Amino acid sequence: MTSLLNPTLSPKNGDVVHWRRLQGCAPALAVKSLADNHDQVIVVAENTASMQSILLELAFFGDTVKRPVHEFPDWECLPYDRVSPHQDIISMRLATLAKLATNQKGIYVLPASALMQRLPPAEYVLGHSFSLKVNQDVDTEALRSQLIDGGYYSVEQVMAAGEFAFRGGVIDIFPSGAEQPFRLDLFDTVIESIRHFDPETQRSTTTLDAIELLPAREFPLDQD
Repeated sequence: MTSLLNPTLSPKNGDVVHWRRLQGCAPALAVKSLADNHDQVIVVAENTASMQSILLELAFFGDTVKRPVHEFPDWECLPYDRVSPHQDIISMRLATLAKLATNQKGIYVLPASALMQRLPPAEYVLGHSFSLKVNQDVDTEALRSQLIDGGYYSVEQVMAAGEFAFRGGVIDIFPSGAEQPFRLDLFDTVIESIRHFDPETQRSTTTLDAIELLPAREFPLDQD
């Protein structure tokens, strides 16, 4: 156990640190203190409400927090519920898993309930992740198969994460972990441009040089 009142106790990488009787925003301050000297800190909160409090308090400390903060929510549904987890939750979880799989620095905050759910292996997340960039030559049928194998749904109009649409020389994709969908304009088989677009108005906005795509589900939907 490490105490904030005894700064001489410095945990090493891989150690488990347990504080007690921390009041107010002291838990977030303790996490910030750990993150100042460690590349990765994983914070297990008592529940979702506690997780949100820590996230808000870390945001309050702002630029003094030296590591990026990543949220890993639970599914917010029971294992045998008739409803599936919301796609936004799956998208957020996959974005965090991809960062963990590539050992990215940061503070990872999750509720204890998230530890009860089985996670996909890192090989699955990385194996179904790929990038697309301007001037890249693409096989549209191979791309369609790759998206479907990664758990994406083919739709008429993209509105939510985990969806894609092929419309002639235009491909719309809403990748997991992204705040906005992307529109790829093709010239024959070459990506001529990549732009954000608003799913409500379908109007294109900012342009990009490349995008990263994660799988849309936490488990494979292929034949095997």
